[in-house]
Amino acid sequence: KELRKILNNNYKNFNEFNYKLNSLNPYDIEKLVELIFTAAGYKLEDKNHYDREGGDADLVFSKNFEIISDFLDDKNLYQLYIQVKKKLGKDSNEFEGIEQLEKITSTIDSENTFYSKILVSTSTFSEKVQREAKRKNIILIDGKELVKLIIKYL
Repeated sequence: KELRKILNNNYKNFNEFNYKLNSLNPYDIEKLVELIFTAAGYKLEDKNHYDREGGDADLVFSKNFEIISDFLDDKNLYQLYIQVKKKLGKDSNEFEGIEQLEKITSTIDSENTFYSKILVSTSTFSEKVQREAKRKNIILIDGKELVKLIIKYL
């Protein structure tokens, strides 16, 4: 209910929207990200995927490659592992999402699966996190990019 209210209001600027977005609980932020990716044509495969050893992905999606997937046995050829962080202001543990994504995908590297790791935050990312994410092939979606995705897909 609260999520619908936020999406239906016209906010004057990003800061106002981001403040309202951060008033949601973490589950609702994850649900919002889920809605964006399903609207973009991805299939939700799993939620709260964790390995009990520090690896975690809040959402796991798959998407078939057009034409090619018709000739393959594995229909979930391309997967997205997404970690969602609700943060307002400076994140004192900003590397946590990167570490969680690295650990949860470490076992699938040998399976020859195509996948991407995505870290979504309602806040911003420091330069250190941006460098580390780039080094580890993790896509970062900050609060401003999240707002753009909401506008585009919802």
